[in-house]
Amino acid sequence: SVSPGAIIQSGSAATWPPTESSQPIFDNLALEMGCGSSPEKIQCMRGVPIAKVMEATNKLPGVCT
Repeated sequence: SVSPGAIIQSGSAATWPPTESSQPIFDNLALEMGCGSSPEKIQCMRGVPIAKVMEATNKLPGVCT
């Protein structure tokens, strides 16, 4: 028997596009999070408050909906 918590922790049901078409999505997310011009976008994105992360992801149609 599988507990409900196991399903929640098993990962996202979201589907991601192929790698070659993901770069524009990442670039847009970095821009929305205020890290678009940073040479170290991922490092910059790690320091963004969760409220701003949620706001940015909610602007990406079909990615995190």
